[in-house]
Amino acid sequence: MMFGKKSLMALVVLVFTLSFAVFCFAAEDTAGIISKIQDNQITIQNAAGQDKKIEISDPDTLKNLKVGDKIAMQDGMLIKKVAPSSESK
Repeated sequence: MMFGKKSLMALVVLVFTLSFAVFCFAAEDTAGIISKIQDNQITIQNAAGQDKKIEISDPDTLKNLKVGDKIAMQDGMLIKKVAPSSESK
């Protein structure tokens, strides 16, 4: 009977560990160029040419974005990357 309890406990620990690992990979940061804007969703193409769709909850955020913008998604926040100014003093 003791073997059954140990097996059950090991299974519970394994399931908990795997569910946490899946959650961590789901929160993956993304960076790239906006290739498409449709409704409340943008498509970002990363450096490897892979597309990732991101749903934007705030419609005002979309007003400041356009296809071709370089952006990054870090810790759930969308960051627009601005090219440095070419003006020199």
